[in-house]
This record gives sequence, structure tokens and C-alpha cells, in this order.
Amino acid sequence: MNLNIFRLKSEMEVQRKYPDILLIPKDREKGYNAVMIEFKYLKKNEENKLQEKQEEAKNQIKEYAEFEEIKEIPNLHKYTVVAVNDKLYVEEV
Repeated sequence: MNLNIFRLKSEMEVQRKYPDILLIPKDREKGYNAVMIEFKYLKKNEENKLQEKQEEAKNQIKEYAEFEEIKEIPNLHKYTVVAVNDKLYVEEV
């Protein structure tokens, strides 16, 4: 994927009250969708906390989706990604 077609925003820009990654198409008329991703990490011995961590990520992404700036983004796809050691668990919200 060519990331040059997106504007990238990250939580660092808004004092940690922002999605981990927000990709907004520069040219929306070409049919590209916006993507919001919230990442979480668990140590290998914490895999039993996976559902809890996924729920935490979902709640955060739902909160971010209510920000006025984000509400206005059409065709926004939202995902949570929880890394547990060498495995990734991805959910669409």
C-alpha cells in the first residue's frame, strides 16, 4: 500500500487523547477509505487478559470516534490490534 495517498495523524499530536493511528485519504474522490487503529500490547504470560485488553481498545476507539474532527470523516474503518508476544489479534469495530 502506498501510504503517500494518506494524511497520517497520531496520538502524539494531541497529548495522548487521540487514536494511535488515523489515516485520512488525501483525495477522497478516488474511493480510498479512512482507517483508525488503536494498538494494545500484552506480555506472553498475560494472554489470559486478551478479551479485557480488546474491550479497552474498543472503548477507546469508540470514544475517539465521537470527537467532532473524527465524526466528520466519511467511510471511516475502525480497528483494534492487540499484540501478544508474536501474535496479533485484529478486530473491526
